[in-house]
Amino acid sequence: MILVLGASGDTGLAVTRALTARGAEVRAFVRDAATAESVGRAGAGEIAVGDLRDLAAVERAAAGCEGVFFIGPRFMPEEAQLGKAVIDIARRTGVRRFVFSGVYHPSIDALLNHRPKLAIEDHLYRTDLEFTVLQPSRFMHGPLVSGWTRVLAEGVYADAFSPDVRMAYVDYEDVAEVVAIAFTEQRLVRGTFELSAVGEYTAHDIAGRLTEALGRPVRAQQTALDEYGPAAQQGLLASPFAAEGFRRLREYYDAYGFRGGNGLVLQAILGREPTSLAVWIAGHLRAQRTP
Repeated sequence: MILVLGASGDTGLAVTRALTARGAEVRAFVRDAATAESVGRAGAGEIAVGDLRDLAAVERAAAGCEGVFFIGPRFMPEEAQLGKAVIDIARRTGVRRFVFSGVYHPSIDALLNHRPKLAIEDHLYRTDLEFTVLQPSRFMHGPLVSGWTRVLAEGVYADAFSPDVRMAYVDYEDVAEVVAIAFTEQRLVRGTFELSAVGEYTAHDIAGRLTEALGRPVRAQQTALDEYGPAAQQGLLASPFAAEGFRRLREYYDAYGFRGGNGLVLQAILGREPTSLAVWIAGHLRAQRTP
């Protein structure tokens, strides 16, 4: 039995689907019982409801599980402490394997959302758990899905960062497949892996691919943080910590981008080419057009 924490999020649902496709049993931990149906459709055989900050609830959910998948909540001030506590719970409850989805380049100290990932990694390395640490680059779906309405209505691909800087991207479905491999095979045990598709892209590049896919012009535009879906959702910017985190993120990305884009590790793990940005966009379009 694999406990998937944060199972109702995009990554959690994808991980649940990937695990069950490989024959693994999943116990999904969700905050809201209303999401149980979607998690069940993804393949979870058991569902535990609770707040991730309720460590007693997490411990009850971990009981009897052989593995735990953990991805930290976005811009939570106590993320590092929470991640360490979950690792300690895994050790106490007899969990054997722990897969942590962190972030690409966690050593970038200027970024508040990177620091806790590095602290969680450090804590995990001090245990005797069969760990796998994944460091995914920027998820392709984030700005595209949240800004899709503007793409269609206005021909504008809006991102919170300069359209001139280059960034590395990855498909979260590819990351989920790696998570499933980490739990169902031995070859990723006690490894740390950077996960990225091949290449770096500016927002202008992405707008160009959208233009080709849609058959009509799309231009890139930098938008205000409070209009940027991933930042504005769930009231994140109301938190001083999150607001400062996104401010630093914007300042850093506008200056340096998010460099990388070496797909060798992901290709080696998957045994195929990682999903490219063009392929992801084409798949997203097909999904939007299919009733």
